[in-house]
Amino acid sequence: MPISALPQAPFRQDRKIFPTPLITDVLFSEIRDCNRSEFPEYGTPHPNAAKWPYHKLIFIKPVDIERNEVFEFFYAAERENQDLYNFSSGYRNVIGNVGGREFRVVLREYVTPRAEFDPLYPAFGAGMPDVPEGTFEGIDYLFFDKQQKKIEQAELDSLYVAEVHTYVEKAFLDYKISYTNQIPDLVPDKFRPTLSRTTIEGIEEGLAELPTLLGGQILASQDQLNPDVKLVKIISQTKPTGGVTLDGSRSYVETTRATTEERYSTAELKAETGLHIVQSIATPLGNGDYVRETVKVDSWPKLTSSQWDSTLGVQIRSTAQFVSPEAINLSKANTSYSAVNEDRVLETVEDVPDSKLSAYILSMPSSMDIVLPRVLKSISIVWSTDLSEGKTDGEWSGYTQGAAPLSLSGSEGDSCQSSLSLKPELVIDIEQPWGSNIPVTAYVFFIKTVNGSVTESALLGRINAIAGQGVQRWPLFRPVSHTIILQGGKASVVAAATGTASKTWGTASTMEETGKTESESYDVSISLSSTNIPPTIHKTITLSDPTKEDTVSAVAQAKWAGTNFPSINSYAKATKTVKGAVSPATLNATNPSEIPVSGRFLMSSSVEPYKWGWAKCSAVILDASYLD
Repeated sequence: MPISALPQAPFRQDRKIFPTPLITDVLFSEIRDCNRSEFPEYGTPHPNAAKWPYHKLIFIKPVDIERNEVFEFFYAAERENQDLYNFSSGYRNVIGNVGGREFRVVLREYVTPRAEFDPLYPAFGAGMPDVPEGTFEGIDYLFFDKQQKKIEQAELDSLYVAEVHTYVEKAFLDYKISYTNQIPDLVPDKFRPTLSRTTIEGIEEGLAELPTLLGGQILASQDQLNPDVKLVKIISQTKPTGGVTLDGSRSYVETTRATTEERYSTAELKAETGLHIVQSIATPLGNGDYVRETVKVDSWPKLTSSQWDSTLGVQIRSTAQFVSPEAINLSKANTSYSAVNEDRVLETVEDVPDSKLSAYILSMPSSMDIVLPRVLKSISIVWSTDLSEGKTDGEWSGYTQGAAPLSLSGSEGDSCQSSLSLKPELVIDIEQPWGSNIPVTAYVFFIKTVNGSVTESALLGRINAIAGQGVQRWPLFRPVSHTIILQGGKASVVAAATGTASKTWGTASTMEETGKTESESYDVSISLSSTNIPPTIHKTITLSDPTKEDTVSAVAQAKWAGTNFPSINSYAKATKTVKGAVSPATLNATNPSEIPVSGRFLMSSSVEPYKWGWAKCSAVILDASYLD
């Protein structure tokens, strides 16, 4: 508490205050003349230690007088025996919210130097000092918590803080605070306003224990308010007799309205079925009760929709409606059925755009590679001949000797050889037409199927109607290969003529001889070879000069002629014919025999099932003049 100022007096003691029941806890002040440089620090012991051994300086303030050097010094002693008087006792809710269980508590307030304050002292559960001794006998109190606060005296607040220690009866560690026995309220919120609920609360003597739920009760609890009494609470809820039904309605597809029925029942409920039941769900709540939610319509509307067909460039309109499974008609054209559940199927009927399909024609330029066969244009024969032919004529003339004896002799030999070879060779002209990147026109169109099929004649008829009359299918080429046999020949002939003469004339030696030799010989051979012509197409080809023959000969002659000498004339001649042939001489035409170079032809086509009994077709048309 503040102390009033006294008249000026240097270093004199002022009024004393006893803030506690202990006389040693006296608080006093002194008035002193001094300047500010002489101020001691707070906490400095009193200079008269003999008289005030326990007191320290706690506060200094100026005295409101004319002199500025006069100050009031306040001194206080440590409160070492605060437990003798700092307590108060009663009941307090130390756990839970207000209105919960209360325990006996003892509050002790301490004034402690700030420097010595320890927020962790004392530890939780520490025993309370038994001071004053025997005051709280019979009940054990344990430290629970403490709170620090400022002292509401400026003189003390600079060095001291106030602490409030709370001690709770030891029984709070052993007692059960609360018991609750509860079953979940499984009734959906929307049905609860139709049910009656009762809550009963009361105070009873004794300790809390786990309550037992009786019929109709959904919650029972007991909360200990203090060691002597408890709060008892019971909540009961009644169940409806026969159940509760909530009817409603909501909009459904297009202009249809659906009715809703939500039913709560204490008896078993099953999901409803039927053509007009949109949805029905029966849910057991787990306590023997059921909730069923059902949505139904009086009738199902026909829903009209459309889908863009990018191929035809038109909206395809369709109508859908739920029908019973018994209404399925599998022979109904352009109709599909999709099962939803055992009570209904979705029937969808499409409007067929027959006029669009019939009139649809898409044409576009394109190009393609065409595999073209090789064409055999012609075959000609070249005959090669190698001829070596000879002829010899040997002649020798004798002479005349005028007197006897006469002796003559002579010899003439001659030989001649000739040869001939005859060989055929073929000159073949094959053309490989170019078939790459040939311009064509591609068409896409639709054909109505008949009994689920499209015939060849119907396809060609539609193509002729689209591309113009005269379109034919591209021919199927069947190239043929040929083997040509070549026969050649060779002949060698030799002719030889030899003559000899001898004449000796005189006494007893008369002699006359003559001679003559003629000869011929032959050597003939035949050669065969073949030429393969790869697969080609061609018209009828007839070979010119498929056969040929030639003759080779050799002539040799030897003669003697002279006076008084026998005449000799020897003559030899050899002759032989050589033949050659090529077969076969005629190649029959293939079918076809040539590549078309005029007209229009269907090169490729495809037919795919589309929808509504139509087939999607494509065709590629070639103008054969591009191949000319």
